[in-house]
Amino acid sequence: MAPPRLPSLPRVYNDDDLHEVPFTSLPAYGSGLYKRPITFVPATPEPSADAPTTTIEAQASDEPPELTFAERYLAIVLKNTPKPTAEEEKKFPICDVCKSPITEATPSAHHISFAHQYSLPVRHTPSAMDRNRMGLKYLEKYGFDIDERKGLGAARDGILFPIIPKAKLNQHGIGVKDVEEKVEEKKPNKLDAGKAKKQYEKEKKKDEQLRKLFYGDDKVEKYLNELGG
Repeated sequence: MAPPRLPSLPRVYNDDDLHEVPFTSLPAYGSGLYKRPITFVPATPEPSADAPTTTIEAQASDEPPELTFAERYLAIVLKNTPKPTAEEEKKFPICDVCKSPITEATPSAHHISFAHQYSLPVRHTPSAMDRNRMGLKYLEKYGFDIDERKGLGAARDGILFPIIPKAKLNQHGIGVKDVEEKVEEKKPNKLDAGKAKKQYEKEKKKDEQLRKLFYGDDKVEKYLNELGG
């Protein structure tokens, strides 16, 4: 036996949570959040009107001079190396090549230092051109030096390397560039019904001959010819 059904109660709606304000009039998201104000610090203190100018000039004169980026970098990297004084620099001789004081114990140690090696002229590798070439010998006869890395001519402002030859594969004149060759388009031959039938029979005979050459057997053909004869 089914249990008795309870009477349904009327539904009660609570309209307190419903918004009657239109969507366009609602405040923006996050408008009610508290924002901490940002206090900006000026780069240099602004002088007040009551402060005398003499004190500001005295403070500016007492401040050390601003260092460049290179000086700051060297101060960080080479902070443990003591700087030689002016009197100590006068004691050391000045190198004629790098114009820096020779503070090393021996001259050979100064010659391999970075400052001295950087001041030396760059030595280029000798040219790989064959020295037995007749053209090079002719130029050297008139004072040309291939390892000097200077161009041809009296002012030495010509070309430094020989011209690379290229094969000329056409019959055009010198200086002609991008000559377009006119290609005549062949029009297809239109065949009527009779010519098309003859061409089909010709191709069919050709296919039969090729088939006999590649796949035919002489003994079988001889036997078939005897039966047919």
